[in-house]
Parts: sequence; structure tokens; C-alpha cells
Amino acid sequence: IPKKNSLTQVCDVLEKNNAVVFVMDQHASLPKDGIAVEFFGKKTGTYRSLATLARYTNLPVVPAASYRKPNGQHVLKFYDPIPWEESAGGHHEEIYQNTLRYNQILEKLILEHPEQWLWTHRRWKRIRE
Repeated sequence: IPKKNSLTQVCDVLEKNNAVVFVMDQHASLPKDGIAVEFFGKKTGTYRSLATLARYTNLPVVPAASYRKPNGQHVLKFYDPIPWEESAGGHHEEIYQNTLRYNQILEKLILEHPEQWLWTHRRWKRIRE
């Protein structure tokens, strides 16, 4: 699903009980596409769309990761759902806090098999705060 004007298409897919996959380890341009959220100890542009969608649909986020075993087999592993957490700080704070939680879980998934994550891509581009 192309990211531009995708909300209707994403909601249609979810209403049919299908899954929508978000790639969380990509840099999001600020402020256009993302917000500055910590990832491995440094703030970087992170897409706010996953948290926005979770808030809008009231659906949990289900983390998943894939990795290759030494014998060449590929594994796709799903983790416990992450429910939406409200915040007394309002809409922006809720988006920030939930996106931070997603990044923290992504960090743990990467550290389970750090040799298989592409550490050289530009996840941490310069941001202005």
C-alpha cells in the first residue's frame, strides 16, 4: 500500500481481518513523516503512522521479526501484542510514548540477532530539535 493517502486502504484491509505490516527500522523525515524518538539511545526520525493507526483503530500492534538460522532455515517469530497506552499529556504525548515503546521493542528484537540487522543504513540522520 503506497504511504500517500493510505489510511482508507489500510482500514479496509484491517476490516477484512487481514494484517498490515509496518517496517519500523527506517528513518522518517522530520517533521513531514515522523517524530524524533529515541532508538538505541539517540533520537531519530521515526514514523508516527503506526501509533496513529493503533490509536485510531484501537487495535494492538503485534511485533514480528525474521532471522536466518545457521542451517539456512528462515524463522518468522511473532511476539505478544502491544496494546495502546493513553497518556495524560494529550494526543502528541500519546503518539510519542507509544512510538517510543515500539522502538524499545524493536531494539530488543534486533539485539536477539544483531548480526542480521543492517547496521550501516542511515537510520540516524541528523535531526534538528
